[in-house]
Amino acid sequence: MALVVLLAFSSSPVAAFYHNEDEAWTYDVIMDIDVGSFIIRVSGNMTYEFRERGTLIVESEEYDTNVLSVEGELSGSMELFGEPFIDASIVVDGFLFETLNGGGTIKEQTDMLIDATFGSGSSSWSLQQTRQSIVTYTPPYLSQLSPASNQLGNHWTEQVYVNSSSTSWNNGTDPDTWWNGYGTTFDITVGGNSFGVGTPAGNFTCISIEVVDWGGDYDVLWWSNDVHGIVIKESYWVGEEWPNWHESMILAKYRRGDTDSILWVVVVGICVAVVAMVVLFLVLLRTRIPKDS
Repeated sequence: MALVVLLAFSSSPVAAFYHNEDEAWTYDVIMDIDVGSFIIRVSGNMTYEFRERGTLIVESEEYDTNVLSVEGELSGSMELFGEPFIDASIVVDGFLFETLNGGGTIKEQTDMLIDATFGSGSSSWSLQQTRQSIVTYTPPYLSQLSPASNQLGNHWTEQVYVNSSSTSWNNGTDPDTWWNGYGTTFDITVGGNSFGVGTPAGNFTCISIEVVDWGGDYDVLWWSNDVHGIVIKESYWVGEEWPNWHESMILAKYRRGDTDSILWVVVVGICVAVVAMVVLFLVLLRTRIPKDS
């Protein structure tokens, strides 16, 4: 299933929200990550910040996009037989391209720098790995999610083609690159009620959205119009290869950003409407048929 931790808004159902300049979402994150063939649980924070609007072409289709930067730092450790076995730190940097109305993810582009130390003392050894990945979704992943058109209790499916490439370097060695492309089906259900959710960033009115892929792995999202995005995201992997993996993202801080540009758009829109009404009134006034004298 598409892990949207490098990705929180990949499944963000936005009802034509116009993101503000410098609007940002910071999450407390817990995730499992493959470090040198071992699985280690790491925690830290990830920040998504709105940068600009633009256009993007994927599979000959052109999309108007919101561009969000992604930055994060995570770390974790594990023991083996009561002794330190792995210490790891991860730095994440990248971009997320979502549809202009915020309804779906078109592309994820991320870099990860992983520093890991295995063992302790004189017998320890280190690994530094750099990973670069690009993932595109055709059509955009969860593009149909929109509270404006998807009422509480709605249910539907989406067929998406996922195309990905990943390159890794271990301790500066020659790069190893792989490509993967596959089609998958997502089953989406919007909860029947809205409810309050408490987070370190505050209390928000949310709706729940469950997304299940063809293999049974699933995400549960708590979305709030109060922050134009996801408040909590829980991801579960239930297959035999990755039994019972779990990742979570909880909103720790929300920055609303500069609303002046939004207010200016609203003001201009109102002025245009008023001018149009005045012009229409004058036209009608001049074309009225005068009464007989």
